[in-house]
Amino acid sequence: MANIAIHNRGSIWAPDDILPPLIYHPRPHGIPVAMLHFRSHHPKLLEIYTFFATHAASALGIPISKPIFLPTQRSLWTVPRGPFAHKKSQENFDRLVHKRAIKAWDADPVVIGRWLNYLEEYQLAGVGLRAVRWEHAPIGFMEGNLKDMHEAMSSFQKLTDRAQIAALGKEVIRQESDVTV
Repeated sequence: MANIAIHNRGSIWAPDDILPPLIYHPRPHGIPVAMLHFRSHHPKLLEIYTFFATHAASALGIPISKPIFLPTQRSLWTVPRGPFAHKKSQENFDRLVHKRAIKAWDADPVVIGRWLNYLEEYQLAGVGLRAVRWEHAPIGFMEGNLKDMHEAMSSFQKLTDRAQIAALGKEVIRQESDVTV
């Protein structure tokens, strides 16, 4: 259990002795594979769901970051309290959107897919989740595809010779001029 950080933060919704400690696995290579963005109008729901997501990643052995607090987005509206006669009496309404992010490193795409499917299956109402995944291809992945593309382009160039295009254009003009009366 060397080089594994254990973190059990005191939560406002569950005592520490009920939940197992959260294990942040080490990042052997530091290659990012996924970024999760959470949004909610309710900060307690957001904390619960990010806590759930971090525990799920810890159980699957995915190296993740701690939840990153992103700036809270505030929208403000000012509206009149009443109709025409009460224009000078106004009321303010605001909406706060709290945001968090979790980044995952060095995990297999299949494991990341299972983690995201699990999070979507048990998604908490009132919390939005957006996931960005990065999948890395092995070296030399495009060599065969690149040869096929070169062959297709060379055959396309043979079909679209400049003289053939000019002859086709003259033929279309001749046909159009014969049709018009």
